Amino acid sequence: MLKYSKKPCEISLKLLFLFLGIISCQYPSERSETKKSLPCPIGISINKLYGQHANQNEALQIKQIIQLLVDSICLGNLDNLPSTIDPELGLFIEGKAHWTKSEVEKDLNNSKGYFQTYYFNDELLSKRKNSKESITIQKTIQNSGGIQLDFFFDSPNDCEVKLIFQKNKELSRTLINPAFQKFESKWFLVRML
Repeated sequence: MLKYSKKPCEISLKLLFLFLGIISCQYPSERSETKKSLPCPIGISINKLYGQHANQNEALQIKQIIQLLVDSICLGNLDNLPSTIDPELGLFIEGKAHWTKSEVEKDLNNSKGYFQTYYFNDELLSKRKNSKESITIQKTIQNSGGIQLDFFFDSPNDCEVKLIFQKNKELSRTLINPAFQKFESKWFLVRML
């Protein structure tokens, strides 16, 4: 039987730390393997700002959106993509097609849709492009070794961002430069990377 000390929480805390110690020691190899095999999140930093409307604070706001998207892509989903799109502005895909926010949401729920195919599914992408050489955007980003961002401000409300990979630099050329517009004092993604 346990004896209570003058501090009744002392035993509880010791048992808690003992329990946590056992848990933390039980599976150390599994945790370290998971960290090694999953190169997420990807480090992102601001490199250069261009244009007479260049603004460090605005660049930081856009960087947060890019970080959110890159982390999501790296981890295998784009559930938060709709939160970066304005319903009025919509989103350009591959620089050609323009989708409304609801069309983007519909495609995100399609297991064989554009985003699932080009961003996450090697098999679907190989079939779509009829090439085993194709690489998903997720794998492209995971092989970046970190990303630097160059910001091109065309106006106070328009910005295009170039992604510069720290490793495998040739892979960054496969991505489209994302573009952003500021609408009612908030930045929105208008062209997907």
